[in-house]
Amino acid sequence: MVRWSEDELRAFKKKYKQDMDASAEKMKAMENVKKPEGVPLVRLLAQDRPDDMNKLERAFYEHLIRTTNYVILCQSVKLRMADKTWYSPDFFCLCEDGIARVFETKGFMRDDAAVKLKTTAEMYPYFRFYLVTKKKGGVWDIRPVPPHKEILEL
Repeated sequence: MVRWSEDELRAFKKKYKQDMDASAEKMKAMENVKKPEGVPLVRLLAQDRPDDMNKLERAFYEHLIRTTNYVILCQSVKLRMADKTWYSPDFFCLCEDGIARVFETKGFMRDDAAVKLKTTAEMYPYFRFYLVTKKKGGVWDIRPVPPHKEILEL
């Protein structure tokens, strides 16, 4: 536990006033959010929508929103593979069954991306990894990586 004098507390508040005000504004704004019917509030709070998604990622994101009740974190989780080597999945989803699912969308797969995805899936066996592609006709092809028994039909 930190024990500060009154002067130290005043100095801290002065130094971080702008950050604290911004956080207070965000909290106040969340009070006014109208929760859509059937969507858990935790999903609204954790879900983010980065602007730098490509067309395929955006389409799959919208598909996840429509068909699941997952808490979706878009391109905001980094999994450490080795020194100075990280893997950032397109979608890290927290699910009602307690299992975290990681979705990687690819229009086409390069060798280095395939190795990185498969290696990360082996390093983090308590997450379920999926490679997502889109077949002709607009059907999503969701394959487990490495292949495991769970089949998802979203």
